[in-house]
Amino acid sequence: MDGERASAWADLSRLPPKTRGLLLLGGTGRTHLLEAGRAALVEAETHGPEASALGLDLFLAAFESSPLDGGLARFVMDLWSRAGTGGMSAVPKKTAALVMASAVRAAPPDDPAALGELARLAGLRDHQGLLAYLAGRVRTQPQRLYWRGHLFDVAYLLQDWETVRTVLGMSWPPGFELVRAKVAGDLLFQAGRYDEAATRYARAAPLRQALWRRAECLTRRDGPLVSPDARAAWQAVLCAAPWNVGPVLRLHDRLAGCDRPGPPLAARVAVCLYTYNNAVELDASLAALFASDLCGARVTVLDNGSGGATADVLSGWRDRIGDGLSVVTLPVNIGAPAARNWLAALPWIAEADYVAYLDDDALVPPDWLAFFASAARIYPMAGVYGCRVVDLAGPGRVQHADTHLLEPGQDGMPAVSSICTQDLDFGQFCHLRPAASVTGCCHLFRTEALRACGPFDIRFSPTQYDDLDHDLRLLALGAPPVYQGHLRVSHARLSTTFSSPDRTAMANSQGNLVKLGGKHPPEVLSAMRRAMRDVLLEDYRRKRSVVDQALGQARES
Repeated sequence: MDGERASAWADLSRLPPKTRGLLLLGGTGRTHLLEAGRAALVEAETHGPEASALGLDLFLAAFESSPLDGGLARFVMDLWSRAGTGGMSAVPKKTAALVMASAVRAAPPDDPAALGELARLAGLRDHQGLLAYLAGRVRTQPQRLYWRGHLFDVAYLLQDWETVRTVLGMSWPPGFELVRAKVAGDLLFQAGRYDEAATRYARAAPLRQALWRRAECLTRRDGPLVSPDARAAWQAVLCAAPWNVGPVLRLHDRLAGCDRPGPPLAARVAVCLYTYNNAVELDASLAALFASDLCGARVTVLDNGSGGATADVLSGWRDRIGDGLSVVTLPVNIGAPAARNWLAALPWIAEADYVAYLDDDALVPPDWLAFFASAARIYPMAGVYGCRVVDLAGPGRVQHADTHLLEPGQDGMPAVSSICTQDLDFGQFCHLRPAASVTGCCHLFRTEALRACGPFDIRFSPTQYDDLDHDLRLLALGAPPVYQGHLRVSHARLSTTFSSPDRTAMANSQGNLVKLGGKHPPEVLSAMRRAMRDVLLEDYRRKRSVVDQALGQARES
C-alpha cells in the first residue's frame, strides 16, 4: 500500500462519515467489516475513488477473517472485476491466490436439502447437532472446503479444539497453506503457547488477522516491555490495515503502561452484590471476591428474597469474613434496579467514593480493583468503569466488550454494537477507552456521578436494560462510561448464543427495549452517537500520535 493512501486511511477524520463511524468502533469481525465495506462503497458515490478502494479493502479483510467462505471469495473477485486493473493492484499475491482458490474449492454446494438442514440446525441453536452434521459432511465430501469452513466456525465457537486439530490434520488441496498456518496459530494461541503461535502466524502472512495475532503473541511473550521484533510486528499490522483502530489502541496501552493494574485508589470503595436463589454461583463469586485484593473495601450482599440455601452460603461467609461482609435480607425479590438503588441508599455505601456492582455469578481476578484504579486515574471524569466479560465455561468467548451506539433501527429502537461476539478472544479488545455502555456484570461507579445520574429506573424490573439506560443517562450528563478491556471477568451465566430461548424472558426483554426507546427516542440517540463518535475520534488521534512517534523512533534507531 502506498504511503499517501495509508496515511489517508490512518487519519479516520478524512474518511466518509458513516465509514468513519463504523471503523471507530473497531476493525475486527467478519460481519462488521462487511458492513463497513458496504458503507464505503455507498459513500464512494459522493467521496470518490479512495472511498471505493477502501471499501474493496474492507471486503477483502472480511474474507481474510473467514477464508473458507467461497461465496464471499466470489463476491470479492466480482468487486475486483468491476474495479478494473486497479482492483487487485495493492493485494498481496498470496492473498489474491487464496481468494481465487477459495472461490473454487469452498463454494457453496448445489444441494438445497443439505443447505436447508444446515440452516435448520443453526436456527435451533443446536450446536452439537451442527457439529455432528458438519463433521459427517466433511467426511463424505472432504474436498468441498465449504463444509470445513462451517465446521471450523462451530468448533471455534464451542472451543472444541480436538475437532479443529482433526480437520486441520486432514488432506488439503493446494492453495490453502495460509489458512492452515493461521488455524495452527489459533490452536496454540488459545492454549497460551504464544511464542509457538507467533511462529505459525508468521507463516500465515500476509493475512491481516494473522499479522495482528502474531503481534499480540509477541507482546504477551515480552511482558511489560515492547521488544524490537514486537514493534516490527505492530508496524506490519498498521501498514497492512491503517484503518484498523484496534492495534493502535492495544499498542498505545502497552507503550503507556495502561495495560497493567495500578496502585489502589486513595478513596473509599464499596462492593455490592444482589442475589436471588443462586447459591452455588454466589458461593463461587464470593470465594473469588474475597481471594482478591479488596484494598479495604467493604462488601455488601443484598439477598433478594431467596430461599434457605442462599442464607446458608451468606451465613458461612459471614462467619469467615466477619465485619468485612454485610448482608441485607429482603422478604421478596424486588428486581435488579430496585436492588441496586437499595444498596446505594445504605449509609456506609452512600458515603463511599466509588461503588462497584457485581453479578452474583461473576468471578473477578485477584487484581480487579487495581485495573479499575488504573482506568479511574487515566479517565477520572468517567461516570462508570466496565470490563471485558467472558464465558466461564469457554473463556475464549467474549460476552461483553467495548459497547457503542449504532444508528437506531427502522423501528426506532436503540441498537448497540456486537463486534465482540463475532470472533473469539485473541486480544482484539484488550484496550482502554470511552464507550457508550459497559456491562452491569462488573462495573465501578464514581459515587458522585451515580448520585448525579439518579437511581436505576425500576420500570426495567425485574431486569434487562436498566444498566444500559443508566449508562446513556451518564453519557447525556457528559460523564461517558469507560471500558477497561485489560480487566477480564468470567461470567457463569452462558451467553445468549448458548442459552435456550425463554419466551417469558424474551418478552420481558423486548418490552424493556420498547421502554428504553421511549426514554431515549431516535433523535436523542443519534445525537449521543455523534457526540460519542467525536470522543472516540479524539481519543484515537491522541493515541495514534503516541504510537506513530514510538514506531518512528524505533525505525530511526
